[in-house]
Amino acid sequence: MPVTESIEEGLKEAYEWYKNCRDEVMRKGYIDDILKSNINIK
Repeated sequence: MPVTESIEEGLKEAYEWYKNCRDEVMRKGYIDDILKSNINIK
């Protein structure tokens, strides 16, 4: 049976990895895409 963990633990683990590997992540401009798509955000 696979090992499961809580969402909180998974997010903490992902954040710790991200803090140490920021240069390896290809960031995308999601905010720019949202603003260009004419979606109304309140």
